Amino acid sequence: MKCISTMMIRTLSLSLLMALLLALTAWAQSGALSGKVVDQTGAAVAGATIKAISLASGRETIANADGNGAYQLTDLAAGPYRVSADAPGFGTTALNVTISGSGAKQDFTLSPGSIGDTITVTAGKGSARVAAETPQTVTVVTSADLEQRRPASTLEALERSPSLVTNETNPARARPIFRGLTGPRVLMVIDGERLNNTRTDPQTGLSPGIIDVTQLASIEAVGGSGSSLYGSDSIGGTINMITKAPTRADDRDVLAVRFDGNYFGQGANRRGAVTVNYANKWMAARLSGGLFRNANYTTGNEAITQDQVLATGNFSLLLGNSPVNYTVWSLPKHGEILNGQAHGGNGQSDLWFFLPRNQSIRLRQLSSQHYDLGNAFSGPPFELQDRFNGFRKLDKYGARYEALELTPWLARVTSGFYHQKLSFPQDQIGNSIRAGSSFLAAAAPNPARFTGAPSTFIRGDYTQNKNSITTNGADFQASLLPFKGLIVTTGYQWFRDESLDEFERFGYNATTGAVNPASLVKGASSPRTFYTDNAFYSQAEYDPIRWFRVSGGLRVDNWNTQARPTAGFPLGSEFAILRAALPVLTQNPGPLAPQVNSFGPITQLAGGQGRALTSSTAVTGNAAVVFRLPGGINPYFRWANSYREPSVSERYLIRNFIPAPSTLSAVVVGNPLLKPEKGTNYEFGLKVQQQRFNASVNYFRNQLTDLIIFASPIFTPAQSIFGNTYLLIPPDVANGVLGSPANRGQHSTQINGRINQAKTLITGVEATFEASLPLGSVGSLTPFATMSWLHGTNQSPSQQQLTLIANVFNRSDTAYQLEGSADDVPLGNITPYRGVFGVQFSDRKAAWFSEYTVRHQSQVKRVRPDGFTDNLTNYGTFASLNGFVRQSLKGGYNWQREDYRMSFTVGLDNLTDKLYWEHFQNAPAPGRAFVFGVTLDFKNLLKK
Repeated sequence: MKCISTMMIRTLSLSLLMALLLALTAWAQSGALSGKVVDQTGAAVAGATIKAISLASGRETIANADGNGAYQLTDLAAGPYRVSADAPGFGTTALNVTISGSGAKQDFTLSPGSIGDTITVTAGKGSARVAAETPQTVTVVTSADLEQRRPASTLEALERSPSLVTNETNPARARPIFRGLTGPRVLMVIDGERLNNTRTDPQTGLSPGIIDVTQLASIEAVGGSGSSLYGSDSIGGTINMITKAPTRADDRDVLAVRFDGNYFGQGANRRGAVTVNYANKWMAARLSGGLFRNANYTTGNEAITQDQVLATGNFSLLLGNSPVNYTVWSLPKHGEILNGQAHGGNGQSDLWFFLPRNQSIRLRQLSSQHYDLGNAFSGPPFELQDRFNGFRKLDKYGARYEALELTPWLARVTSGFYHQKLSFPQDQIGNSIRAGSSFLAAAAPNPARFTGAPSTFIRGDYTQNKNSITTNGADFQASLLPFKGLIVTTGYQWFRDESLDEFERFGYNATTGAVNPASLVKGASSPRTFYTDNAFYSQAEYDPIRWFRVSGGLRVDNWNTQARPTAGFPLGSEFAILRAALPVLTQNPGPLAPQVNSFGPITQLAGGQGRALTSSTAVTGNAAVVFRLPGGINPYFRWANSYREPSVSERYLIRNFIPAPSTLSAVVVGNPLLKPEKGTNYEFGLKVQQQRFNASVNYFRNQLTDLIIFASPIFTPAQSIFGNTYLLIPPDVANGVLGSPANRGQHSTQINGRINQAKTLITGVEATFEASLPLGSVGSLTPFATMSWLHGTNQSPSQQQLTLIANVFNRSDTAYQLEGSADDVPLGNITPYRGVFGVQFSDRKAAWFSEYTVRHQSQVKRVRPDGFTDNLTNYGTFASLNGFVRQSLKGGYNWQREDYRMSFTVGLDNLTDKLYWEHFQNAPAPGRAFVFGVTLDFKNLLKK
């Protein structure tokens, strides 16, 4: 902590000194903007809000029109602005205005409606940018949206984002699949600072539910490559969770209190948060805390029969799945889905000091402590593995200095430091199906067959793999205006991840179910590692003429990683198994040939004989053109590349996933020599923004190379067990190296390595639409839609995938019709079509609202041929490929006065109580659910 405090002090001291020197040398030139706001009849709109956002500094200046509709904004630094005018019952009118020293005039005409002007800070790296002029697909969910829709999870708030689907039904664990990519290939940031870390495994990923939805001021999803701004991981897109900030005061003390409460009927999903805000002219402070609790939920109004489960099981055998791992069960309508629970709390403190000349210092602390986060539908009777997180804890501390408009050419300077620690275990209780209950094994060549009886289970072992990742990061960024029409954003970023791994495993007595103390294994599945990144970046945006903008950027990241010998690494017999298999692997590696050179460093590290070091430099860039044509029509083209640094588990993990006392082993071996994954993204599209109509359509092509995949050699001599090939370790080697009585005799081992091999192409079309239809004195209707069509191709398939396509795909006699060819091998996690449609009503004063939404996802026929893992495959694996339609209906009221406000929302989710699966989830979705939310906001308790 002493080192952290020293670094924080140095960072802030340097930033303050630099800002002071700049402030003493020059003042920013200021101007003014004035005009009048009227409606379509020419009548003044008294009280209209006029907002000017500097596109260079991000500073926001607000004024209200007087009784005659006149307004004036003063003290505006010279430069480009986005200026908008709106009023209750009217849509927003917005346009770009350039302010000079002599000032400017701009009148506004408002029309009835509810369409706003969307601004994004994610695509501008912390600076405001107009979404309609951003050459990427951008979804912005505002605080008003969150308050009206009352989403059940942080990720559900982004339901209207094209090409984004949810993985896992537990709201606290839900993870994104963005443009067909999962895990750390989607970058998540909190207030622009990385949440992703280098311990995150591509098979799991992090959940944005770490930050509770009640803590958010807004959330943004930006599709496409973002590595040239944000670095590693932004291959599919970037999700930025922007937390609530203290409310500023002008010239008096202000004390405000707010309460938010949400209830979602399925799983009795409850959450509540209280916020206290105090502010005066020189500072603002905000304290907030919240609690949430989820329970198991029930399905929709349809049963799942045992015959359906058996039919799907027989289909899974065609894909090479083992009946040993496929469970047989049935579920009545409105059946309970087990292991869907979670509870915990979130807290945030924020202290903001305002200095002269638009300078500020902000200190922030954020924490979340969550417990017993279940993976819904895992565990008996639905699945062999009962998976959950016993806890999840995040502590984040940060300090940031910001100075705006110091000189005519220096629009913004910001510098900050943050310290973050995220800890969570990946807990698992393994079970096996009792012999003869749901299947009968048969000697070769006769296959095993299902008996038709429900599965009964034997508890096998408990595994806890705890990860603790400590991150320290610092950054400096400046926004420059070298000459008219040019904005340059340049900066430096540094961060360091330290990963600690703790592993524990023990078995249960098969007869009594009691813990077997002799089976206890403790240690680490990966060593203590350090990942350090130093990055420089620059982004330029130039408007040579009014109707044309060109932009480009470049970023250079230098990564250095270090893995140290660690007590307890590797686990138990893993090292012995690896050493016994190495001679055969080296002589005949097969698909693992690219990994052969890494066996030396990884075995030396495992033997405690030296450190494993890597160093690499990644260069990423982007270039874009936007045409701003009359009528708010903006065609654009963008090119960008991306990369992802291999994670700790990919480089250094050594773990046996079939633990002793079995005579089988399935060992995953890391590869320190892995290269970063890379992507090249081309995108072109058209955006239209008018006062009562917004729309966009775009096409993207994301070519991915050096993807990190699992690979296994085909051993000789070998043993085939349910379609998997195992190396036969002779009895004398097994007895001498593995040694324990349980492993006497011949030992069968499957080695799984990590290599850079796959070439992948993902293409897609995305479209959005909203329009405002005035209803006179009643209010307005706003129909809306977002749609996406995706296609993914594996351009370097394995022989196993090609064989499965030849034998199982494109047949009409199977339970699920799968499509694909040797020239177009499908990818996993690709939803071919997804559409969200709806209509919202808002009354003339924007107090009452109601909204009907329907989401349709089409059937998935293109699946990764070998994408069904043996011990996780169940009925839901295949049922989640079906298409579905989900409907919801919500409405509410916003009652607002000068010093207090109350709003509420009521509604129904899954309106038709349908039984359906979200795509690529083992668990069915919740049935019909009642939704309720309330906000009480007391804004000025000190007013006399």
